[in-house]
Formats: sequence, C-alpha cells, structure tokens
Amino acid sequence: MLASAFGGLIAAGIIACMEGKAGRPAWEWLFIIEGSITVVIALLVMPLLPDYPLQRASYFFAHEHQLYAEYHIRQENAGISDGDPDSISWGLK
Repeated sequence: MLASAFGGLIAAGIIACMEGKAGRPAWEWLFIIEGSITVVIALLVMPLLPDYPLQRASYFFAHEHQLYAEYHIRQENAGISDGDPDSISWGLK
C-alpha cells in the first residue's frame, strides 16, 4: 500500500517535469527512473537474503520461522503436498 502511494507521487512528478528531456517522452523517463530505483534496491538487499533458510543466522526471521521454512522446503522436495485438495488453488496447479 505504501509503495502504491509513493509510486503514484513519483510518477506524477516524473510525468510533469521530464516531458521532452533528452528527446524522450515522459513515459520513457518513468520506466527508466523507476526501473533504476528497483535495480539499485535489489542489489543493496541481495547480500542480506540467505540462499537457504538455515544457512546462516537471520536478522529478519526468528529461528522458529527458519525451521518452518526448512520443513516446508523438505516436504516440497519429497513430493509431499501441503495444500488442501478442496481449495480452488490446489486445482489450478
């Protein structure tokens, strides 16, 4: 919800101020600027994310949550479904 609010404000500012700059329309600037922001944030966050739940201590997740994630990964790798066969999402798999 927060991203939607700020995304609209950033888009409005870009559309209003960047039309015709460097020979590009404002919508191209919108994609360039928002895409660049996304790539920079992704590169900054990548070192913080573990490759596997129990690979290292996490500052974001409690140990119980890491164990829960590990359990579900092992269940999935073993082919054991944890979905409810009566739900619509199970039927769409």
